[in-house]
Amino acid sequence: MNLLTFDIGVKTGWCAAAIGEPLRGGTRRLAPSGSEHAKVAAEQMQFVGDMIALNKPDRVAFEFSTQTIAGKQGSGFTNIDTILMQAGMRWVILGICKLMDVRCDEIQPAQARIAFLGKGKGRLKREDAKLAVKRECFIRGIEYADDNHSDAVCLWFALAFRIDADFAARDAVARMRMRDPCAGGDI
Repeated sequence: MNLLTFDIGVKTGWCAAAIGEPLRGGTRRLAPSGSEHAKVAAEQMQFVGDMIALNKPDRVAFEFSTQTIAGKQGSGFTNIDTILMQAGMRWVILGICKLMDVRCDEIQPAQARIAFLGKGKGRLKREDAKLAVKRECFIRGIEYADDNHSDAVCLWFALAFRIDADFAARDAVARMRMRDPCAGGDI
């Protein structure tokens, strides 16, 4: 099953691959800072449509925090333009997936972190969470461009675990062995 994930923002991280295949991904700045909303919306539509056409996913997922939309404005990293842009990106992804007949999932950031990092990691503060996701990518040998890309990787694994229990089980054993080479062995 081929998956495509987005960590939405003006700088949108993405990750794509079939389960069990090497991950591809990166980050795309959708519009220059201060761009009018119509330009950001047009760039979002073009980017999402192009990514779906290029990667031909069976499933798409994106990180969507209702807290951002509910008004974390003033927390130091979100402003009204970001809130509007993220809400718009949600509709763009949902709409394009519907038009292209691709199933789409919304995943809360805490759910993605729990899947990727393990239980107890869902409530990390923003900067601690970003660092933990980057660290997990490093441990797994996954290269990433920036925190937007690493968050998209985190989402990819969360989606893969959600739809393929065998992959999730194999990954859990591999993750255990990465941390302790003797774990789960016959030693």
